[in-house]
Amino acid sequence: MIIVIGRGVLGLSVAEFLSREGKHSVLVCSDEQFPEASAAAAANLSTKGQLFARDPHFQLKLQSKVIYPLWLKAMAEELEAKGQGWNHTTHYFCSKGRDTFETKGLADKQWRRIIQPIEELKSRGLSDQPVFRLSELSIEYDGEAWVDAVYLLRILEAVCRSRGVQFLHQDVHEFSTLLKLSNKISDIVVCAGSYSPQILGSWGCSDLLFGKGLKFRCSYGGTLYADAPSWALPEDISLLEFVGETSPEKVTISGTFQRLYASSVSVSCPYETSFLNLAAHEQNLVESQKQVVKELIQNQFGLNLNSLKHEWRWGWRLGFGHRELLVEQVHQRPEGFGGRIILAAGAHKSGFLFAPLIGSLVGQKLQI
Repeated sequence: MIIVIGRGVLGLSVAEFLSREGKHSVLVCSDEQFPEASAAAAANLSTKGQLFARDPHFQLKLQSKVIYPLWLKAMAEELEAKGQGWNHTTHYFCSKGRDTFETKGLADKQWRRIIQPIEELKSRGLSDQPVFRLSELSIEYDGEAWVDAVYLLRILEAVCRSRGVQFLHQDVHEFSTLLKLSNKISDIVVCAGSYSPQILGSWGCSDLLFGKGLKFRCSYGGTLYADAPSWALPEDISLLEFVGETSPEKVTISGTFQRLYASSVSVSCPYETSFLNLAAHEQNLVESQKQVVKELIQNQFGLNLNSLKHEWRWGWRLGFGHRELLVEQVHQRPEGFGGRIILAAGAHKSGFLFAPLIGSLVGQKLQI
């Protein structure tokens, strides 16, 4: 049996991969003390050209975007064949992204950061400039994408359950408790997001996390979900980002098909468990950022949130320095356990971007 810790987007994606063809028995174990941040994400698959392949995960991100619609279609068809109807065609959109800046200075700064000489583009095998300066205050990017986060989480769990994957709410602090679940545990994959360091630390397995000098960035963030029947993004735009000089510095708008997502409101903070545990000044900052988002939606789209059904969803987010993806074997093991422990983490909202590929990356580490 392979145990997957965490039922956010990475945990479910890993379980989906491992459960293919019925070769492995999989248990997804989640702890109610560690709520999944995935439920508070808008799943904006933003790469912005990744500064034209300077990002070490650039090729993985491009590959993921190619796979996404095929992956969603395959899962929907598998469930349909089992008598469950799922529509995959309205839950993924790949097109252009557009940044709109509050000032020309902000736009100029971003343009200088991303523009490259033709020679450098050619050296990276990129013949065309994937960004365009539309005006003094706006920049467009090719190949941006969006996936419906709620839909993806639901279909992943449905597929896993249809294949016999087990789900269990279980305290994961005590490793001995996990060992009692089965005497046939072969491997464990930790996909607990911002709670991964705490969980591995409680097992005495923190060498990977702290031995490599990784700098953690933890934040508390939220996404606005609003039903807006008369609303739509500009034609051929999948992501629309507003960049300002005040907090929040940027607000990303996504969603189609009468649903608007706005993210992100966030504050940097230590590990906590709920909004109530934030310091008073952090709570005030969150509330002020929410007001900025509300006013932006009103001013840009003429939408009054008070007249729309809407909600905010919150979660804790983790960053590993500037690394957006971490798939590593933890070499320290708790006493009495002879299997492998793999840490899979998509830092700070990146889990959705790597979801179609994370299972195969974990599979390579497990040699399966």
